[in-house]
Amino acid sequence: MLYVLSFVPTYVQWEVGELVRRGIPVCMVLPAAWPRAAMWEQITGFAPGARGGPAVRAADFHSWLARPMNTLARPAVALLTRSRQRRGGVARLAARCLRDGTFRHLLAALWLSDVLQAERFTRIHSHFATDPAQVGALLAQLAGVPFTLTTHATDIFQPRLPRRLSRLLTGAAQVFAISNFNRAYLEQTVGGMRGRVRVLHLGVDIDSLPRWSPQTDAFTIACTASGLGEKKGVAVLLEACRLLQAKGLRFQCTILGADPSGERLGQLRVQVRERGLQTEVRLLGAMAWRNAQQMVSRASVFVHPSVRTAQGDMDGIPVSLIEAMGIGAPVIASRLSGIPELVEHGRNGMADALERLARHPAAAESMGQQARHRVRDAFALSRYVDGLLNAWGETAGCGAAAAARSA
Repeated sequence: MLYVLSFVPTYVQWEVGELVRRGIPVCMVLPAAWPRAAMWEQITGFAPGARGGPAVRAADFHSWLARPMNTLARPAVALLTRSRQRRGGVARLAARCLRDGTFRHLLAALWLSDVLQAERFTRIHSHFATDPAQVGALLAQLAGVPFTLTTHATDIFQPRLPRRLSRLLTGAAQVFAISNFNRAYLEQTVGGMRGRVRVLHLGVDIDSLPRWSPQTDAFTIACTASGLGEKKGVAVLLEACRLLQAKGLRFQCTILGADPSGERLGQLRVQVRERGLQTEVRLLGAMAWRNAQQMVSRASVFVHPSVRTAQGDMDGIPVSLIEAMGIGAPVIASRLSGIPELVEHGRNGMADALERLARHPAAAESMGQQARHRVRDAFALSRYVDGLLNAWGETAGCGAAAAARSA
């Protein structure tokens, strides 16, 4: 297996780790240096080359995507010449990529093909329908192997180039969505995708999670909002906290999350001061995921206040929400996107729901127990990887046919 990625979020790390545990060799191609990748390494503690983990190749294919076209003539000729000596159909593929605006992606794929020529892989997979997936799809065509793709949220709800997204999805051997909501969205917005999208709910290893053991001397709220984008709804949570403060409820709210530049984190800290919440709310920035899980396990309630932005961006099914439920914490989340497929009940506004749990601890404990059972039954990592392997087994051998069609 070859994964072509920009960064490794926790759920991809778990996915790949489970594949390796089952004896499936995995190689991951990652950029040598990338700001978002560095942020996620701080969170996950992912260590390339760790014993028992996947093989990792640091290959800065992003540099090909950032170079101006007028600087690509000589390296393009050299790559295409070498490629013609090894395989046919490259000239027609190059002409197609020039037409559809993915010529840089083809050069990156050709370069990766040279870098990886000693590797023998039978399938290429990517997460997120973004530039690395475009490179991975072209690399799969060059190698004559299937390309499959897991879509998530921003990559489909707010694509930079919708026509390019459509070509990527319709050309893939398989497309996975993380929720039924996302599948329906793709089938409605991308031509030719009806009946071609398979739902695979992301999973967590529930037995590796800490158990919920909230503090008894205070009502504490936990929220993890990786990236701190508008769709995470942190501003909504801050307003809910202001309302709780106005009602005289004593509480502590801890929010984790950071953006690579730190700009969003700084803006939210200003909002905390403007609302007079310095005593009640802490914004801690990025935190290692094991420490974040421990924080959630000690909180009275976990909140994920997702919103849909004016541009249409929103979360899919946040993995932090799956983790919190697997820990056994009671959760409060927005009725948005695929979240109702995970969280099965919710009636009140956020401030009202928080107040109810603060005043009725027994209800919180019952909610947490039901949440843990829900994750164990439907969002387990082993179940997710079983589905992934079953789906991949259905497309064995179809990569060569796809490559022949593209040639």
